[in-house]
Amino acid sequence: MAGSKRLVALGAAGVLAFAGCGVDQSPSAQDAGADYPARPVTITVPFSAGGPTDTTARAMAECLDDEMGQSFVVENRPGAAGTIGTAELSRAEPDGQTLGMVSTATAVAGPALQDDVTYSVDEFQLLALLAEFPSVIAVHPGSKYQGIEDLLRAAKVKPKSVTVAVPGTTTLYGIEVDRLATEYGIELETVPFEGGSQARAAVLGKNVDAVWDAASQDLVDAIDQGQFRALATGGAEQVDFIDAPTLAEAGYPKIVHSSTLFALAAPAGVPDGVVSALETSIKTCEQAKSYVKVVGEEYVPDTFVGAKRLSERFHDLADLYGSF
Repeated sequence: MAGSKRLVALGAAGVLAFAGCGVDQSPSAQDAGADYPARPVTITVPFSAGGPTDTTARAMAECLDDEMGQSFVVENRPGAAGTIGTAELSRAEPDGQTLGMVSTATAVAGPALQDDVTYSVDEFQLLALLAEFPSVIAVHPGSKYQGIEDLLRAAKVKPKSVTVAVPGTTTLYGIEVDRLATEYGIELETVPFEGGSQARAAVLGKNVDAVWDAASQDLVDAIDQGQFRALATGGAEQVDFIDAPTLAEAGYPKIVHSSTLFALAAPAGVPDGVVSALETSIKTCEQAKSYVKVVGEEYVPDTFVGAKRLSERFHDLADLYGSF
């Protein structure tokens, strides 16, 4: 399977049900999910319809409808780079009737970068990893920077002289730009835009030198068509559908955390039996051809990653950025 799915080194630890949750296995905890769901469930998406978060949520909701015998209804709650809808999820009743899409951007980068974000990753019960998008640094095909070494060398020689567009002010990419300066003394000039399309347009218009964004299918297609040239990817391992080295391979082994993880979550405190029931059904759905076709084979995890291991990954990243 594609290298993007190996970027987060979660191994084969996506264990199902009670072993995966690491929670109370008493009969009462199990019974809490015995008849779940008894009525329609809402899945909130903290962005507008049409993007990869929304597409992933709708593909999973459609499968869960069939798998769990109840309606899973997607509702979009956009605003403030995803933090408004994510905050609403954190305050929802923890009964399993309200679930939501969270990501490392909304649940980790948002609280780390925005003073007005009042929630933390501790306020969510992560359920399962639904998709993983690697990141890519790309330039205009006519750019003078032939490789990532050229671009970073220029920034080293003349700090802030190289501009990099990012899709928003609270992104993992922006944090990694700052960590390049802290860890390696390389100061890029971050230029935030409202979204990925605007950031990419700035590169095509030669208004910025590069873009650092998720390697979503539309950007990968644009790279394949020669509209952009990929210089590097931002994960720990190479992405086999992008012809570019990782930043680690280029000599920056600490800059490996810009892959975006899309997860389904519930408010913290949801019954253990509900968590187990959802893990089981989500695992089945991730193996369904219809789900893989919509989300993209290269973005669906090779190995199921359930509540326990996913929570560890999110908390590790929160600890890293919280101390930065």
